[in-house]
Amino acid sequence: GADNSTYTFTFTSQSEYNTSHNIILTNTIPAPITFFTSTHPFSQIGNLLTWEWAELPPNGSQTVKWVAQIPITATGAITNADYGVKSNEATAVTNLPLITTITAAPTHGLTLTAAVTNLVRAGAQMTYTFTITNQHTAQSAHNVILTDTIPTDTTFVTATLPFTQTGNLLTWQWSELPPSGSQTVQLVVGVAITATDPITNWDYGVMSDEVTAVDGPPLKTAIIKHDFYAPIIMKK
Repeated sequence: GADNSTYTFTFTSQSEYNTSHNIILTNTIPAPITFFTSTHPFSQIGNLLTWEWAELPPNGSQTVKWVAQIPITATGAITNADYGVKSNEATAVTNLPLITTITAAPTHGLTLTAAVTNLVRAGAQMTYTFTITNQHTAQSAHNVILTDTIPTDTTFVTATLPFTQTGNLLTWQWSELPPSGSQTVQLVVGVAITATDPITNWDYGVMSDEVTAVDGPPLKTAIIKHDFYAPIIMKK
């Protein structure tokens, strides 16, 4: 969403003895920002903001503020150059341009890290650990979905709740992941006793309403083969 920026104007009568009359302070809202709110009373005609006072006593001062809304698409710098104050006794007084530098808005993003043991014995169990993190520092990620397809030569044992399973596809879902928030889940699988080749988990990833699918690199686990011994029958 858009951020806000506040302009503060203070003017002071330099006369020690005389009152100023019909003081008018104006400011033209610079592009591309839009008006949000202001010190009351004020008037607005298009992009022109105006504050008025009937009198300002000797050495008196007034301060007003107005809040601008900066669109998320804004870049570069915003220059507020058209502002000033005048009265019956003083012609228009202006000041230097007010320059606001725009920094890039945080971007939506999800990171996905995954870990598993790099060596397991055939017939044993192993655990995959997946951690997702919202990279945005100010906004939540919504409808976050993490999926993993159970690798070949393994079978499902258990997983972090809640999850759903359709065939070999496991799914974890969160309606919202707060700014900089993270979630960690685990999947435990059993390795087939006949497994010989490395077990590779290829098909896992995360996505949200704001972020297209983020996939992780293949997770490979070497297999310690199970030894089979055939009985020896001896005849006397």
